[in-house]
Amino acid sequence: MNKIKFVFTLLALFHFKFNYSETVPNSDEKVTPIYNNSTFHKNKEVVKSNYTAKEKKLKNFKPSVNDETLLESFGFHEKQYVVNFPIDMVWDAYETTKPNECWAGRLTKYKQSYANSLFHDFQEENHPSFIEGSVYLIRLKVIPFVKINVVFQLNKLDRSKKVFELTYGIDNTSHGKQTIQFIADGEKTIIKHSSYFKSKSAFRDKHFYIKYHVKYIDEFHANIQNKLIDQSSINNSIERVAI
Repeated sequence: MNKIKFVFTLLALFHFKFNYSETVPNSDEKVTPIYNNSTFHKNKEVVKSNYTAKEKKLKNFKPSVNDETLLESFGFHEKQYVVNFPIDMVWDAYETTKPNECWAGRLTKYKQSYANSLFHDFQEENHPSFIEGSVYLIRLKVIPFVKINVVFQLNKLDRSKKVFELTYGIDNTSHGKQTIQFIADGEKTIIKHSSYFKSKSAFRDKHFYIKYHVKYIDEFHANIQNKLIDQSSINNSIERVAI
């Protein structure tokens, strides 16, 4: 049994390799933001030469799919979460949570983003919340000591329809998109997280993508929902004191 697990681990490493970036060491290097100041707007041409390779990838992001892409040949996965809060409260929590708070944990870590002509990194205290059109660099843990970087864009944030849509970059090994839809169910909210995915390896898509994908999105949703619960507890405490 141990030999079989070892073989599958090696296969996972091979098939999880992303074209966008290499596997990265276990340490979390510091990324210094160099554009979050007024000089960026005053002298864009000068700072262009200072772009790092990762920043160029974020700035020049190209989606792997669009509204006209036929998704019949893509793999599909959907998972639902039920939250014991009304939809407006849940939507607000998801929309306003910062990326360095929702991609944070044992398996996922937000590293950097590009939005409105500015770069941001995970160390910033006054980090912007989700912005439509933003491009994100996220680090995923595959197995101990092996991590990979993925890049995608929040290409849709629809408040009226209560939908988020995230699109993988063309340089990623996996192409496709993820959609997070919020549905009111009385005083509860149903969250549908749907994913379309496709790579050059049918073996990878069948045996590894969903297994790891579910772990990553579970951590993402748990981070936001735990924050929602904490905030609700604080508000209830304040109301009881006021009464």
